[in-house]
Amino acid sequence: MRVGRVLIPTLALVVRREAEIKNFHSKVFYELVGTFLKDNIPFKAKLVPDDTLAVDEEGRILQPEILEAIKEKVRTAKAVISDIDSKKGSRQPPLPYSLDTLQVLANKKYDYSPKMVLDTVQALYEKKYVSYPRSDCNYIPASQKEDASRIIPMLQNFGLPAAVMADLSLTSKAWNDSKVTAHHAIIPTGVEPQDLSDEESSIYELIATRYCLQFYKPWSFEKVSFLIQAAGTTFKGSGTITREKGFKAVSDDTDDKKEHDNVVLPALKKGDEVDVRQYEILKKKTKPPQRFTEGTLLSAMTNIWKFVAPDNPNRDKLKEISGIGTPATRDRIISGLLMTKNKGHAVEPYIRKKGKELVPTDTGRNLIAIIDPSLTHPDTTAVMELSLAEIAKGKGSWQTYIDSVITMVEENVHRAENFKYPAPPADKDAVPCPICQEGHLVRHHSKAKDFDFWICSNEDCKSPVTGKKVYYSDHDGKPVVAFCPHDAGVPLARWKGKFGYFWKCPKCNATFNEKDGQPDFTPKKKKNPAKSKNGSAY
Repeated sequence: MRVGRVLIPTLALVVRREAEIKNFHSKVFYELVGTFLKDNIPFKAKLVPDDTLAVDEEGRILQPEILEAIKEKVRTAKAVISDIDSKKGSRQPPLPYSLDTLQVLANKKYDYSPKMVLDTVQALYEKKYVSYPRSDCNYIPASQKEDASRIIPMLQNFGLPAAVMADLSLTSKAWNDSKVTAHHAIIPTGVEPQDLSDEESSIYELIATRYCLQFYKPWSFEKVSFLIQAAGTTFKGSGTITREKGFKAVSDDTDDKKEHDNVVLPALKKGDEVDVRQYEILKKKTKPPQRFTEGTLLSAMTNIWKFVAPDNPNRDKLKEISGIGTPATRDRIISGLLMTKNKGHAVEPYIRKKGKELVPTDTGRNLIAIIDPSLTHPDTTAVMELSLAEIAKGKGSWQTYIDSVITMVEENVHRAENFKYPAPPADKDAVPCPICQEGHLVRHHSKAKDFDFWICSNEDCKSPVTGKKVYYSDHDGKPVVAFCPHDAGVPLARWKGKFGYFWKCPKCNATFNEKDGQPDFTPKKKKNPAKSKNGSAY
């Protein structure tokens, strides 16, 4: 079992999400949506069920005939705006990238793995095209703003669209000395890139575009929500009206659209009568939570406080830290969960990719099921991170922290010594035990002698000849199951002799040479006896 204080809770996130999906029972429900018209501009609103209608605990209508009756009632009725609310808002340009935010977007946009993103941005850094990559910071020192006078023209010459309209007289909130940590955000250096690979080009453009956005105005908009009355029935709709595009004129890597949110709205005021184009009943299904992707799992590790119980006293404190792991190690944690080889030896992965989605394997689920539950909860390691952060600020006691770690380790060692661990689950390719027929053969690795071998998962399985455990050799990742041709049902054992490996029966002691990792049952040729000069044998 490969374990780690960050690896285990990260795996647990994937395993628990899969359990939620497996136990989820989809429910069919129905919505009545009206399409209305004013000034030749269509817009939509959804029925708001009142207290007279039968709904489930989430306020959803489960019987379509209820909506059929309402649809008929409002079909020819006058529709009037009964209430309207408008709120002005704005959004600042998104901050420059830290490593984790870059990895999340690159995974979403290009399906790049976190490791691939780190390797790519590291290559760009070594070529002096971008700043230090392993940063957990999204801010830039104020003193570096003057560098924009040479960086932006370079990006214009490079052909980056976002650089063309950048206004250097603007200053975004990214320039903030108080929020810069050991390293500032990842930004272009001003050296114009040459001969970039496709992956380098994609990552560089993300970094450079985000930098350029710091010289754009905010996106300003108006959030409008409204109610429509028709035959005593209420419909509700909303929309977002852009007043000034600002940075969204050149980049929109955020999804602000919501279901039923109208992209375009006419001018509406209370008392306006609107035309009815149609009413339609939509059949919908409740959806299970989505599986993690590498990008969303990385985001979960960064914002681990969201996965801590709301009543946990540490939840708010955990918002102060940058999650579990570090920007430089999170990609390795995820790669470790997907790993199929370790130091040249085949290992069972804890998770697999299904398209973009991450799915736990039986081995991964089995590990979370048998390990101490406290180690699987994200707040266990997150609180350790929090304690270390407090010590770094001079507020915490390092001795108290070390004592707590020692106690935790001792408790887990004691639990492991007294816990009967089940055998790894058998997969579809598992080899049944040829002796007991109850267990299956499980691969093990000897660190001392650095080789793989196989034994039965059934602890009570013993050799009928020796009364001891039977060890099977490994050949190309598979167990070698070979029986003595003289004693049926007796497995051969592999031995190392003076002239190489050979196979031996523990019952009749017959030996066999080895060929291609297997016992060679080819009959041995008898040698002709040597003859003397007069023809007689000697």
